[in-house]
Amino acid sequence: SSGFNAEYGDFINIILMLYILLSCVLLLNMLIGILGSTFDRIKDNCDIEWKFARSQLLKEYSRAQPLLSPFFPLCFPFIIWFRRRLREEQSREREKEDGLTEETERDRLVNAICDRFILGNIVGGSRSAETEEKGEQKMKLQKHQSALFKLASNMKK
Repeated sequence: SSGFNAEYGDFINIILMLYILLSCVLLLNMLIGILGSTFDRIKDNCDIEWKFARSQLLKEYSRAQPLLSPFFPLCFPFIIWFRRRLREEQSREREKEDGLTEETERDRLVNAICDRFILGNIVGGSRSAETEEKGEQKMKLQKHQSALFKLASNMKK
C-alpha cells in the first residue's frame, strides 16, 4: 500500500496542479466573457440610462424650493408679477393664433354702418316732425349707409 502512494504520488500531484491551473484559466476566461457582455449591454443602454438619471435629477430640482425660506417672501411679489405677465403674453399669443385681435377692414365697415344706422335712427326719431331739411339729411344718411353696405358686401366676396 505504501508503494502505491510512493510510485504514483508525484504523478497525481502534477495532474492535480494542472487541473487547478486549467480550472483557474477557464474560470478567468468565463469571468472576462461575462464582464464583456455586461459592458456591451450597458454601453448600448448608456444614453437611455443617462437621460433617465437626468430626468430624475430635474424632477427632484423642480419640486425643490428655489430659494431659502427667509428670502422667499421677498421674491413673492416678483413671482406673482412674472406669472401674470406670462399668462397675459400667452393669452395674447392664443388670440393672435385664433385671429381675434386683428380687426379686418370688413369688421370696421360693419361697425361704422351700425354706428351710423343707430345715429340715423336717433336723429330721425327725435327730429322727424321738424322740417323737410331734416328729412333730406336723413335721406343722405341712408344713401351713405347703403353705399357702405355695398362696399362691405364687395369686400366680403
